[in-house]
Amino acid sequence: MNNLISAQDAINAMQVGKTVLCRSIGGLLDFDELSQFPATVFFTGDHEFCIKIDEITINGYTFLKPFSLDELSEGQDVFLLGNAGSILKGQFIPEYDELVSAVKNGSVQRDFENAQKQAKAIHSLLGINNDLILKVVDFQEFMKPVSKSKKVNRKKIEASEPTVEQEIVEDINSSKITIIEQGPIHVVEDSLVSDVAIENNESKDDEQYQNDLNDLVDRARKASIPVEANALVRYTRSWTEEQRKPLMQAIHARLVELDELNKTKNDEPPSLMVQIQNAVDLTELDALEIDVAGRHQDIQPKLMSYVIKRRKELESMS
Repeated sequence: MNNLISAQDAINAMQVGKTVLCRSIGGLLDFDELSQFPATVFFTGDHEFCIKIDEITINGYTFLKPFSLDELSEGQDVFLLGNAGSILKGQFIPEYDELVSAVKNGSVQRDFENAQKQAKAIHSLLGINNDLILKVVDFQEFMKPVSKSKKVNRKKIEASEPTVEQEIVEDINSSKITIIEQGPIHVVEDSLVSDVAIENNESKDDEQYQNDLNDLVDRARKASIPVEANALVRYTRSWTEEQRKPLMQAIHARLVELDELNKTKNDEPPSLMVQIQNAVDLTELDALEIDVAGRHQDIQPKLMSYVIKRRKELESMS
């Protein structure tokens, strides 16, 4: 157990119906039910407590209940159930939508042992009996950037607060502030920051803005799902409504197109299934596994069968 809580938190947890376990600090015994301890354990300071995590049993495999979002914090180690042959270990990133979806769908475990048991339980339902391996990954690498060629521009677009230090020289003759160098902001008067922000916004390079806009509009036109198109707005938090207007029009147009495509392609396989079938290598297939874990549990087995099939095809080609 690693979800240690204080004695007061233990009492509060008991009051809302949670099962609390206890053990002596530094002792050799594992956590046990509170019924095995005297009531004074809450006040002696020589015991530690934790909340008992519920267990799930499927086809004879018993494992701890997967993580829920309220249990996770950024940077915490998580174990994502991948395909029939791997479990992905990495750190939780709340900005990674697919990983968050996987947590909501019960596909993210607390440790490798319980991830193995849960994976084997699911595989047993599919008639699969494969060994599992642990892969250490950086989930940050699976997050889609705006564009490699626009990397610097994207950082500027994403900034919702000033992130540059401005060494400022006042032109006494014109009584205007000129920015001559940039670096991290430390301390400056609020009124001065406001004046500099206004001046900087007024002198914004039109070509830079146009490049950023073109990049986002192009992504909007190529968006494969509505969520991907709508997410582009977050890169324009520092823009004015007038600057944002062309992008909003492009997003709206793409949403209309996607709606029409959905109406005319009801009999076609899901786009993720097509991506799996056309994966060009194992690296791309690993990334698609994460997308599978983020889908509804009812369709995960079917998608996983395509992942397994494509993996065997790619391995036979190598």
